[in-house]
Amino acid sequence: MMAVEAWDSEDQIVKDAQKYIEKLNEIYNYVLNQAYSCIESFPNLPRNEKIIYEEQVQQYLNGIIGDVDARLDKNEIISFLMEKINEYLSNQGIYC
Repeated sequence: MMAVEAWDSEDQIVKDAQKYIEKLNEIYNYVLNQAYSCIESFPNLPRNEKIIYEEQVQQYLNGIIGDVDARLDKNEIISFLMEKINEYLSNQGIYC
């Protein structure tokens, strides 16, 4: 609430947040594509299982993206998310 009071208007809040939204959206898409590539390249995994893992990874990423501090450097955020995704996949027996 104190942060909202610091801005002049709702329009200013949206304007200031837009750069972070765009940044996180770009990072999200990059990390998700990397995870999909990993799953797709995993040998001996039937197509239907790949689809299931891709859906699970997307749900997992949706759950952790909110924990990211958008003010951090883009590469730091990507590293953090990729580490989490790789850990998640390795727990499923998929190693990239």
